[in-house]
Amino acid sequence: MIASPLSGNILGSVGDAFVIAEWQDAGGPSEPPRLIAPVHVHYRDDEAWYVLEGTLRVLVGKNEVEAHAGSGVFVPRGTAHTYWNPGPGRVRYLLIMTSNVYSLIKEIHAMQSRTPAALRTVFGKYDSDLLDQYPANCVAPGRRASDCVARQLKVAYTLFDRGKLRLSAAACTESWVLAKISCIITTLRAPEEHETL
Repeated sequence: MIASPLSGNILGSVGDAFVIAEWQDAGGPSEPPRLIAPVHVHYRDDEAWYVLEGTLRVLVGKNEVEAHAGSGVFVPRGTAHTYWNPGPGRVRYLLIMTSNVYSLIKEIHAMQSRTPAALRTVFGKYDSDLLDQYPANCVAPGRRASDCVARQLKVAYTLFDRGKLRLSAAACTESWVLAKISCIITTLRAPEEHETL
């Protein structure tokens, strides 16, 4: 028996413990980043990428990791993340995910309309959430620091209210929550530096 090529296909299914997909992005302008997925978090699922060709950039919490061919990136559950091709050349990669994340991706690809509200509903069905921005990019151009603090506190309260945020030191050190709290503290300490960008 000879295994079929994985290129462009999926190994595993929604009924399996994990799924491996080989996907690619053709490349394009490097700025602004062309996100392959919006910034999001999975509360009970880990995810990993292994680059076969080219370069993939992955936001893991507040850190951007650049992975070249032969490199891998692991994103633990509860960590904000997204990924993109940072350059004009093609990138081919393996995405290693749980069947829950694969089910989420299948449902997103089947959606007729991908409005933010519709996407949030779908993400919620799979114990995941969309996030409004990069965790490290607290204050958007034209916004005041106080708006940022209010927005971050609203997100944290919403997650805590849903039972998806546990405010303990152990939970914060390995998750995007630390980036959010750090953002709030930085904004409160030096608002003059963040009033507008």
